[in-house]
Amino acid sequence: MVKQISSEKQDVLLRLDPRTKLYMLLTFNVVMLTSLTEGIAIYLKPALAVLAFLFLLNARKPKPAVIYIILYAVLLQAEVLLPYISGIGILSFIVRFSAQIITRMVPGAMFAYYVISTTKVSEFVAAMERLHITEKFIIPFAVMFRFFPTIADEYHSIQDAMKMRGIGIRKGPAAMLEYRLIPLIVSIVKIGDELSAASVTRGLGSATKRTNYCNIGLGLPDFIFILVMTAAVVAFIIF
Repeated sequence: MVKQISSEKQDVLLRLDPRTKLYMLLTFNVVMLTSLTEGIAIYLKPALAVLAFLFLLNARKPKPAVIYIILYAVLLQAEVLLPYISGIGILSFIVRFSAQIITRMVPGAMFAYYVISTTKVSEFVAAMERLHITEKFIIPFAVMFRFFPTIADEYHSIQDAMKMRGIGIRKGPAAMLEYRLIPLIVSIVKIGDELSAASVTRGLGSATKRTNYCNIGLGLPDFIFILVMTAAVVAFIIF
């Protein structure tokens, strides 16, 4: 059975339209994934990383938000440590590599986590239909919005079950692989089939136009964040 995603997706302080969140995610990664570290990028990238932290707090995700911002802040200063460990080649490489991965990719991943955890599938579908996006794009992404949270719930269930049976890290990596990864892979295949069937049952892909009761629309906060992110990208390109 596919687990029902709780009402957690609505438990946010500031609600944005799904179109706004997707636009912000796109512009967010345009800035963060580049290798530019000069000019306005010195200030803009950390500012966007902090913005991702604030949105995680807005989604009531304090634990991952705190872990993320501490890790980002530490590795952002990794370049300062490199001169002191320059004689240790492997350690210097690990620090530099970790710093690049965390500071470029993780902020975007955290913002994507916020988007997925605060957007209902029905809201996403309604927003895409407002934009007249083809169903060939809508259906795979609608399934994806349910797929990743469901897989996370399934993994936690498997983890709890293994802890009850006393199967932990002390059993060794082979046991971890056998008793956690393999059940998860089996669950992934099953969940994928069930989500696909659920999408067909709900009328996705039907020739008849679907109706929905989602109350979506662009409000003042949406326009503010669209303007802010657009200005950030323009400033990043120009300066």
